Amino acid sequence: MKGITPIVSIIILLLITIGLSAAAWTYINLYFSSLTTNILDITPMQGCIGNVDATFLVTNRGTQDISISGIKIIESGTITVPEHKWCELKNTNNCGIQTISPGDTVIVQIKCTVPGTPKTCVYEFMLGGRSYKTMAQCSG
Repeated sequence: MKGITPIVSIIILLLITIGLSAAAWTYINLYFSSLTTNILDITPMQGCIGNVDATFLVTNRGTQDISISGIKIIESGTITVPEHKWCELKNTNNCGIQTISPGDTVIVQIKCTVPGTPKTCVYEFMLGGRSYKTMAQCSG
């Protein structure tokens, strides 16, 4: 009876092991890189302006540009925010920006629709299946 020699069988097992390891590394690397591409850091800025606007600093902590149109803002869990504007942090007169580059910080101003005084506006920023909750309080 002839069979595979021990040296050939060891080489075949090593090739199988290396192939499986490479496949696992590729899968894990793609999975974790997708987790780090779109990350936001949202900080309430100065509360509210004129008791109606909530102002937040939004920083792109990810590794790719984030499109402003891809960020959905929901107020109090149910209402999609109709009035808001995105401005540069360095030049607050430059509003209407379209993307946030990695490491950049922008300002978003949102019209708070919650009635009464004081107002507590709770916002949920949604990007790529992730949810970032924050709030602003206005007293008047």
